[in-house]
Amino acid sequence: MNNLRMILWLLFFTLLWISYTTYLEDIALVNNQAMQITNNVPAINEDYIPSFGEQSISPSSEQTIASSINNPSNEILYTHETDDLIISFNNSGDLVSATLKQFPIQKDNPNELVQLLNQNENTRYVIQSGIRSDGFTSEPNHLSQFSFQGINSLGQDYTEITFLNQDEERIATKTYLVPNSGFEISMTQSLMNLSDNSPRVMPYSQIRRANTPEERSFMNVNSYSYWGPSWYVNDRFERISFDDLRDRPEDYNVTDVLGGWVAALEHHFLVSVIPQSERSGFRAYVQDNDYILTNTGQTTFLMPQEAVNYGATLFIGPKNQDQLEAIDPQLDLAVDYGLLSFIAQPLFWVMRWIYEFVGNWGAAIIIVTLLIKTAFYRLTASAGKSMAKMRTL
Repeated sequence: MNNLRMILWLLFFTLLWISYTTYLEDIALVNNQAMQITNNVPAINEDYIPSFGEQSISPSSEQTIASSINNPSNEILYTHETDDLIISFNNSGDLVSATLKQFPIQKDNPNELVQLLNQNENTRYVIQSGIRSDGFTSEPNHLSQFSFQGINSLGQDYTEITFLNQDEERIATKTYLVPNSGFEISMTQSLMNLSDNSPRVMPYSQIRRANTPEERSFMNVNSYSYWGPSWYVNDRFERISFDDLRDRPEDYNVTDVLGGWVAALEHHFLVSVIPQSERSGFRAYVQDNDYILTNTGQTTFLMPQEAVNYGATLFIGPKNQDQLEAIDPQLDLAVDYGLLSFIAQPLFWVMRWIYEFVGNWGAAIIIVTLLIKTAFYRLTASAGKSMAKMRTL
């Protein structure tokens, strides 16, 4: 009897904990990392650019990189607002700011919103992209200067945003397809060879974030949730320890992977890059106090007058399992229930199903608790009768 009661209480408190820590729509969000958009920040003196064959700081093409590294890539070229997001792009055509319009940091202050991406020096959190090439005078990497080419409305659902980097040898563009509602953004990098050379080219995209997790506090449940890098490679999801990444970087370099993605996780939200190419390489890396999650496409030769396109899906938003699974069947693994996932996932599925009917998470928790007690009623009654017989004896 006592053992059964303890199991029931354990299930009950597990459900309460899951409800409190994994869902975001009916609770006050606390995020000490939210920052305001800042346009003027110190220039980055060095940056991480993946090389051919392995995703590491490039030992080659030093002249190519040096020609673009003088650009601090910190000027905001364009800011775009949708129903759910306010996003900003820098002068490299990269996403460097993202504010979630529907998610205040605290409910009693609806004007202060959660910001995921920012380019402040101490809390840097950006998505970078580019194309490596070794046969051009300069290459369109994420340190190169791009110009804003304008927007194009595609009906009522999407807006196309384009950035251009061009010289006499090549034309490079970054195009973002942004939904007017939602958190999924499609990015396409294009490169046109205008020269007589046939350079090697390799696309890449990466998440770079300063390692500044919240200090643990008994009064702040956010501080006990996972905060940091993760990826899904070789059919395996892994949360990556920053210390392991710094001490053993060689363990986090994989090539020729079928599918996969990288993501920066925090309590309620994530930022993820999902490559659209069939096979990719992945590398996790530490530079200064930042962790960098890089995806590289396959290296090819670009013939004269030939063009190539590379695609990736960006997700910047809440950990909504239905939305994540619709983007990639494995992306919902980013919602990690921990050691009790075999209990937590079905309970949460039932609770979410009930919520769709009652429209209140508190009521859904109570109903699920009653269902659990009902399911174990006969077992509890039998245990009680057995205990009574034992006392009689």
